[in-house]
Amino acid sequence: GSDLGTGHQGERGDALVFINTSATEKIIKILTVPRDTYVTIRGRNTKINHALAYGGWRLQKSTVEEFTGVKADKVFFIDINSLRDLAYTVRQKIGDYQFIKDIHAKVGFRQAAELMGGGELGWNTINIMVRDRNLPDSSLGRAKNHAKIVGACISLLKDYCNDPQKRQLFEKEMISRLLSIVRYSDLTPEEVDSIVKEWANNGYRIELYCGPCKPQNIDRIFYWIPEEVSGTGSYFFRVCNNSKYRVV
Repeated sequence: GSDLGTGHQGERGDALVFINTSATEKIIKILTVPRDTYVTIRGRNTKINHALAYGGWRLQKSTVEEFTGVKADKVFFIDINSLRDLAYTVRQKIGDYQFIKDIHAKVGFRQAAELMGGGELGWNTINIMVRDRNLPDSSLGRAKNHAKIVGACISLLKDYCNDPQKRQLFEKEMISRLLSIVRYSDLTPEEVDSIVKEWANNGYRIELYCGPCKPQNIDRIFYWIPEEVSGTGSYFFRVCNNSKYRVV
């Protein structure tokens, strides 16, 4: 995701989320990478989210792939404006109050059941959750919230797929409309429908993870320095196979 539309000049990566599904284990593993993670991009030490500014979504994709050690089969790239438009389009289709209530309940807000028709209230709550720089742990805390929201959306898609009254969201025309809103995606409507059906019909569980890191100032710039993660295989699987890195 991009932070374009958040009131500042330029564009940088914001929600950097990698999703892996295993048909064998029936599990969806979601890894979120803090946007201030210290990496090397084109020979320059900088923040991982600067890749978007240096070379667009393609460089951001390859930078995240290099960091995680896993290749991405598909890309879903949005900014804050397209995220808002996606939410509005879904709300129009299934009912504003119901969608706001459902997404808040999935994220875990205590007062979800008490939200009454307040679309802007619901959006602002989510907006603060992913953008507020005063949250604990700064970008690390926001990164964990990104994972929670992505996990909540996937869980909600599974529920809607099995709900006859909301299955209309997965009609080809509707999926095509939603995909047309995002900045870029190489997913097709048929792939989206097939993936969600697989998740919904086979009881996939969802696990959330965040890459471990520590704060450090380097030349008066704040970074999150990645910690060593023990184990074998790629960074992605070393993190996502270790329960101490779970986001709860």
